[in-house]
Amino acid sequence: MKIKCSQCDVYVDRNYKLCPYCSNRVNYSSKEEESPSTEVMEQQIKESKDQATEVVESKKTRYKTQQDIFVKVGEKIVFVYGNIVKQIKAIIPDRKENTEDKKQIELQIRKDKKKKTKKKSKRR
Repeated sequence: MKIKCSQCDVYVDRNYKLCPYCSNRVNYSSKEEESPSTEVMEQQIKESKDQATEVVESKKTRYKTQQDIFVKVGEKIVFVYGNIVKQIKAIIPDRKENTEDKKQIELQIRKDKKKKTKKKSKRR
């Protein structure tokens, strides 16, 4: 454990007799320092939160994270992707109809060719 120098307020190892920063004699009591109770720690935490809130409100600053930017970009990408998918889905049924129309036209052409070949064979 470390103790605080009374002159320069630097924490120094208990094994040192003199502070390495200010050469002050370090005195420490042999009794162990008691750690604060949970109630005291909770009170200190609450006070520090209140103090931080006051500072933020007095300076009218807000904490922003980079995540906000990435979230906005991500939402725009998803939006654009969704529009592209909608457009593609709108085109695909037209293609199916076109392919069906093409199949019908091809069948009609085949039938016409067969009829022509039958007429030619009957004429000979």
